[in-house]
Amino acid sequence: MLGHYLSRSRSRFARLALLALLAGLMILPQVEESAAMDGAGRWRTFWQVVLPLLRPATASVLIFLGVWIWNDFLNPLIILGPASGTTVTVGVYRAIGEHQQDYGQVFGLMFLAALPVLIFYVALEKHFVKGLTGGAVKG
Repeated sequence: MLGHYLSRSRSRFARLALLALLAGLMILPQVEESAAMDGAGRWRTFWQVVLPLLRPATASVLIFLGVWIWNDFLNPLIILGPASGTTVTVGVYRAIGEHQQDYGQVFGLMFLAALPVLIFYVALEKHFVKGLTGGAVKG
C-alpha cells in the first residue's frame, strides 16, 4: 500500500512538472532553428539557448513542487502514525491539540513552518516573475 501511494504521489508531482516544462518548451522551435542557422550545434544550442530559456519554467516547478511537498499533511499523518516521528505540518497540528489555549506557541510554530517556504521563494523569485511576465510581452 505504501509503495502504491509513493508511486502515485510521484506521478502526480511529475505530471505538474512535465506540464510546466512542456509549456516552456513550446516557444523553442523557432529559437532552435535560429541557433542552427547561426551555426550552433546541438549541445551548444541546448546549453546556451534552451537551458537559459527554461530557467523560469524550472523555477516555477521547483517553487510549486517544493511548497506542495513541504505542506503535505494528511499522508505523513497517516503513514508515520503517532510514534514514528513527524513532519512540520503534522507537528503544528499536534501542537494545537484538542483544547489548545497557547496561541503564541502555535503562531510561532506556524511562522517557523512558513519560513523555509518564504526563503525558497525569495531565492527563486527573480526567475519565477520573469516566467510569469515573459509570456505577456510579445516581441
